[in-house]
Amino acid sequence: MAIRYVIRDGDSLARLAEEHGLFADTVWRDDANAELRARRPAMDQLCAGDVVIIPVKRDKSAECATDQVHRFRRCGVPARVRVQVLDAWQQPLADRPYRLEVGGTVRRGKTDALGVLCEYVPAIPREGVLWLGADERIRVHVRFGGLDPVDEPSGVRQRLRNLGIALPGGSNPSTEQMARAVATFQRRVGLEPAGQLDASTRDALEQEHDVVTAEDAEVDLGSPVPVAHAHLPDWQR
Repeated sequence: MAIRYVIRDGDSLARLAEEHGLFADTVWRDDANAELRARRPAMDQLCAGDVVIIPVKRDKSAECATDQVHRFRRCGVPARVRVQVLDAWQQPLADRPYRLEVGGTVRRGKTDALGVLCEYVPAIPREGVLWLGADERIRVHVRFGGLDPVDEPSGVRQRLRNLGIALPGGSNPSTEQMARAVATFQRRVGLEPAGQLDASTRDALEQEHDVVTAEDAEVDLGSPVPVAHAHLPDWQR
């Protein structure tokens, strides 16, 4: 029997699918989730209260010759995550050695020219730790599944903070605090700093935060490729 699941803060479709032995795309593309897809443009940007129908897992069989070794590949696991790291002046921390630890899995490498790192990690963990620099002096906590859609107030706040724009007040900033933060962002991207969250500002916020490279712009919105930003204060450059 299919399962009706109500999304909570920190949930991700990749994690839910893994827990139920399914591919994330199988859950997302199921006909029972058509209404959810119509409201949410991407499977990795769900919001608390959204309802996901987890379909029944279907068995699959394959004919194989006996007395031989056969190798099967599981698609869609692990999950793919992409993170861009910027300094206090919004400049990418390029060509920096890093170590990413997620659920006991450790990945090492160097950020690219845009300060981006891309790795495959387990789908179940809700967070990981990123160390940057040869001496690993910079440590960043990375949350998976915590980004809300840009058309939700919480998604706007998250993106502004991820881009290093001061926004006090936790999950409930005042109207004045929100207007100042929005005006700061508008000034940064060349829009009229009116402090009002209009359609052009939302579009610019989504572009600045969610699209890192030309490759990201071409990714199918249904693909489970979360894009995160880590903003570092000037003393951590």
